[in-house]
Amino acid sequence: MHNIPARYQHMFALRNLTPDKYEETGELNCLPSTESVKPLFTSLQDSLRKELTNLSKNIKNSPKEKQTYLPIALLLNKLSRHAASNRKDDNPVVFLLNPSNPLPGDFLDTKVQPDMVARICTTKQLDKYISDLSEARKERYKRLPQLGDFRPAWGQSLAPLEIKKRESGEEQIANYLDVNKVYRVDLSYVIGLAGRKSGFNLFALSPCVMQRSNERYPWDDFLMLLRYIVGLYNCHEAKDPNMEFLPIASQAWICRVDDQKYLAFPFMATRGLGRSTWVAAGVSLNDDTSVVIKVSWVDIRVRHDEGEMYDLIGDIPGLMQLHKFWPPPNVENVKGGNIERRKCYLVTSSIGLPLSKCRSLSEFLTVMLEVCD
Repeated sequence: MHNIPARYQHMFALRNLTPDKYEETGELNCLPSTESVKPLFTSLQDSLRKELTNLSKNIKNSPKEKQTYLPIALLLNKLSRHAASNRKDDNPVVFLLNPSNPLPGDFLDTKVQPDMVARICTTKQLDKYISDLSEARKERYKRLPQLGDFRPAWGQSLAPLEIKKRESGEEQIANYLDVNKVYRVDLSYVIGLAGRKSGFNLFALSPCVMQRSNERYPWDDFLMLLRYIVGLYNCHEAKDPNMEFLPIASQAWICRVDDQKYLAFPFMATRGLGRSTWVAAGVSLNDDTSVVIKVSWVDIRVRHDEGEMYDLIGDIPGLMQLHKFWPPPNVENVKGGNIERRKCYLVTSSIGLPLSKCRSLSEFLTVMLEVCD
């Protein structure tokens, strides 16, 4: 972690998720139903179905892990193109090969490198990338298409994918999902895929639950692949409309909190299940006020929210002043197990009231005690 004194680094600790924390499930809760996706499956033309079948055979018969990358990427992107065409979606999902390069915007210095990442693009970009993959396939997989500026920042990554030759890759995909969720603060959940020659498993992570499909699906299960791909489209469509990523820096966001708009630069985030707290230094685009923005997923069972607590405490010297506590009405709650969480924005001043405002020695000592704690 960059420039953080050792005595404070525990506050920024990265809590890796491990496979033993997965909830085994027949199917992920966030996937669309079979019935809703079946029209997409039945509309696959014979020529495309034949091409997809050949790609799935290539994956199964590839002698090396790296030789599975191109056929998997082609398979997923051709299915995504088919889904986008049928949905009349001008912003399709593209699956990009990224086996050896970290993504920009890694402000927590995780250094993780998924083999593939999904992102939103234009139809023209998707068609161009499919063409590049096809050309590379003709050269017997001697090279992978260069991404250049097309490589997404973490704030643009929709989902991570991990490809292995034989082992499951579960621990890696758990870590990648966790990192992706931290950096995509606008998403309510993240869906991942871990694949190998014999097939693939699906994974999902939200602030409430981490799920793993207990079935490994073969690569020629095009219906399940379409459900996964449409699930990614749905994940993108359900993102928080109050947040917009700006690819102008390591991480920069526009945050709309009720009637205010802020430019936000995150510097801290918690990983793992739970509140998924994200904290950023911000400036109001309405009046240039410096603020701190905290976004978290709060258990709906809590007796008092943070906004109420600030109101109860009042103006105490040293304590940051509350500007806004706002549960956005246009973001759905997330559920998992027996937990339900709602998203909340907390905007405060960047510094507390001056200590000279203390009305007594007792109040001053109380403030100092709180600082030491």
